[in-house]
Amino acid sequence: MGEAHGYEIFDIHQHMGSTADAHGFATEGAVVSGANAQELAARLKFMDRAGIGATVAIPGHNYNRSAGVASTAAENDAIAAYRDATPGRFPVAVGVIEPLDQAAAVQEVVRIHQELGLKGVSFHTEFQGVTIDSPWMMKILEKMFDLKMVPLIHTSNVVLHEALWRLGKVARAFPGETIVALEPFFTFDGMQECFFIADVAPNVLFDTASCFHTDLAIELARQFGAERIVYGSQYYSQLKPNERAFVKNAVVRDDIIATERLSREQKQLILAGNTKRVFGL
Repeated sequence: MGEAHGYEIFDIHQHMGSTADAHGFATEGAVVSGANAQELAARLKFMDRAGIGATVAIPGHNYNRSAGVASTAAENDAIAAYRDATPGRFPVAVGVIEPLDQAAAVQEVVRIHQELGLKGVSFHTEFQGVTIDSPWMMKILEKMFDLKMVPLIHTSNVVLHEALWRLGKVARAFPGETIVALEPFFTFDGMQECFFIADVAPNVLFDTASCFHTDLAIELARQFGAERIVYGSQYYSQLKPNERAFVKNAVVRDDIIATERLSREQKQLILAGNTKRVFGL
């Protein structure tokens, strides 16, 4: 448990919690109101089968927000509790912050840092009503960096809210701070754009979740350094093991392990070492 083909794996991208609340309907196996024992069992089964020893715990982004800031605070409390219940597998948890909550969002950043010990924040601005480089995003990020917290920013590049060029602007505004781009390899065009972002923004790390073509991710690591890539599965809460999620994850993982273009040390950085370094483990 905790290794695949002799490599330690520390996953930077797993979401925990409701997958149905904000949709108004629930598909078979959906988690409707937070994680539970069945969800945890399914997740640990996926992780064990995939050789994932540990993961960063991230809330989902489609939770029910009808209570406003209180809804967000409840999600953050829940992810901290998820971490605390199984710390060996979930040693790091990050929160969720809604930029449209403005000053209250900044206050919630301080709370989750001081009271909950969360080490970062996940943003998925496609669902949050702002762009990556919006003024309130910048204010929130400034407070996070003051507190030594790490932003995990979804950049699928399929909507203008999450365009990679916006991430480049943010990264260059905070050149000394580490920023993790989640799902930047989602499309072929996005993967090509990542080479430009890697060049102009050396403080950005790129997550492998939803990787369109592993060869391009490996080439980015070869050109800009393996320390720029972090392994992510993008596993969501399920009430039973998800075969499709496992197969998709295994292809990227096995391609990284099998390549002859990277050394064993470089592969281990991508699969675990970089994530551990980012979060000070």
